[in-house]
Amino acid sequence: MRTLARIMSIMAEICERQYRTHVFMIFFQDPHVRFLRGDRAGIIVSEAVNYRTNSKGLAEFFWRFSQASDSRRGMDLSVHPASPKEARIAKEKLARWKPDFERPVAKVDVPENNGAIRQVLAWGTLSSPESLTGCGTRAIPVWDLRDEAVRFLKDFWRDESLEKESEILRDLHISQVKNIPHIIAGGDLYDPKKPSCHRTITQDHVDADWRTGPIGTWGYQLDARIHHRVLEDIFLESILSCKNAQEMVVVIRDALYGAFLYTPLVLVLTLL
Repeated sequence: MRTLARIMSIMAEICERQYRTHVFMIFFQDPHVRFLRGDRAGIIVSEAVNYRTNSKGLAEFFWRFSQASDSRRGMDLSVHPASPKEARIAKEKLARWKPDFERPVAKVDVPENNGAIRQVLAWGTLSSPESLTGCGTRAIPVWDLRDEAVRFLKDFWRDESLEKESEILRDLHISQVKNIPHIIAGGDLYDPKKPSCHRTITQDHVDADWRTGPIGTWGYQLDARIHHRVLEDIFLESILSCKNAQEMVVVIRDALYGAFLYTPLVLVLTLL
């Protein structure tokens, strides 16, 4: 169990430091090797292969990985390196959220409702996922290149069975529900080289014929997750920045008021 926890910790750190859709890992335990693929739904682990007596599988993996595209290797192609000029702008406008450790400025694509793409500059984060599996939410202050303004970007992996958060916010805005974020852009992320969206695949192999042994979650259903981004015209502050208890209570009250207004009944009545 400690080995598994260590593997998941390493994979989680890779996905936290880089913008990825999935990650591969090779685990050596002489004389055996296992191949692992992790995404936000879980980890697929191969059988143990004795690479000393049968090195073909290891050599084939390295060859296939070397021939694979960046997308197949797990890189998020909706994130691009910022130009030197863009990096300077981001470090000036987002200096308040300078990361503790040096990291490059990224130019991030955010889908709009009309199918267009809006680009923002990201540098530091307010919060990052500590676990490999789950929503993997990133809270990122960004610089909107189109409007030249600081925005808030929420990057996460939503449950496929649930409604898109971007659509919920748009409906609430149309219904004039108070105390909710104003959405600028948002939607599911798509691979530019494929028509499919960024979607986990671990859950698709739970019942595969080649699978042996128990599922790591002991029968718990693995849900498919889809990569989603929401760009909002709000600004988040840490709860630690509240000047006193009253200010904190007011913030929580306003948030609960907005959540209370969002019920199916209220939404239907408002739309009518």
